[in-house]
Amino acid sequence: MSGDPGGRWAGAGYALAAYGWWGVLPAYWKLFGGLPPLEIVAHRVLWSLGFAALWVALLRRGDELRQVLRDPRRALALCASGALIGLNWSIFIWAVGAGRIVEASIGYYLNPLVSVGLGVALLGERLRRGQVAAIGLAALGVAVLGFGAGAAPWIPLVLAGTFALYGLVRKLTPVSSLVGLLIETAIVAPLALAALAVLARQGDSHFVGGDAQTRILLVLSGALTALPLLWFARAARSLPLSLLGLFQYLAPTLSALIAVIAFGEPLTLSRAVSLGFIWLGIAAFSLDSLRAGRAALGVERDEPAHHRALHGFGEREVGADHRDQEREVRGGERREAQPVRERQVGQERPERDHRQHRGGERRAGPVAPRSARRADHEEDQRLSGE
Repeated sequence: MSGDPGGRWAGAGYALAAYGWWGVLPAYWKLFGGLPPLEIVAHRVLWSLGFAALWVALLRRGDELRQVLRDPRRALALCASGALIGLNWSIFIWAVGAGRIVEASIGYYLNPLVSVGLGVALLGERLRRGQVAAIGLAALGVAVLGFGAGAAPWIPLVLAGTFALYGLVRKLTPVSSLVGLLIETAIVAPLALAALAVLARQGDSHFVGGDAQTRILLVLSGALTALPLLWFARAARSLPLSLLGLFQYLAPTLSALIAVIAFGEPLTLSRAVSLGFIWLGIAAFSLDSLRAGRAALGVERDEPAHHRALHGFGEREVGADHRDQEREVRGGERREAQPVRERQVGQERPERDHRQHRGGERRAGPVAPRSARRADHEEDQRLSGE
């Protein structure tokens, strides 16, 4: 997190770009018309793989890629995250084609609250009161949505669950966004190739038999998948998490507005009430996060520098904390040396007083030789300076 105001403005711009693009992405998938969702997802995986590989080569991230591939634990975790994000993409693109973007948007509204629930269930984290209220309100919203539809709202629940699990796996797997995307898409790529091969054999491939516009849109899906991840990574380095968390609600809000205004999806009473409860939950969650962030900042200011360095709020902050730590250590050495210095001065003070008494006797009596007076004067100066 950067302390530079200019850096924060740049980070806010990257966050707006990332979440703004994710918000209007349904309009992009709508351009494919009647293409099967499976074909769109397969091309998205393959072209994302190519784009990520190109950027890894340009940014010279080959060393990081090799380190991750040599680590079985991280490689296995990315297999799981690749499967989760592939399932999430498939359901979302299907929901867009089926005219159920509003329900998909509700899933991404629920995502941060589901992530908190996973933290409690799997990581043993404790809920604050605001988080309990937020999850309760969101649960009411989901219940209203299911009651109005007469069935379980599986689209928002599956989207929120898969993306929250994906975020949990990536949180526990120290890999950069770009390298992670490259490995995840490489893992899913054989399935994508197999699906496209089947479609081509059946004569249903829109990339082979379609028009130029369809081919261009399919190719661009890779870049338009990877670029927001790069923007998000830049924003995460510049903004505090409490502020970055508020931007994430921009994407489902834009998606829902586009669905209702541009594509004419009905905003039924049950959907409206459900969104109302979920927005109240989001407000409670956001206020709780802001309060927790301010409290943590207050503790941060009160903590010693060597404690702050352990928390690691970014490269600049860690470097500054290390410098503060060195100054604290040097200051501690001076403070420890001070009592010793005072004891030495206390021991030397009687000697100095005795010398001054002797000097008074000499001044009252016969004048001492010049060499003796010079020696006494130098001794007095030495003791006074110490």
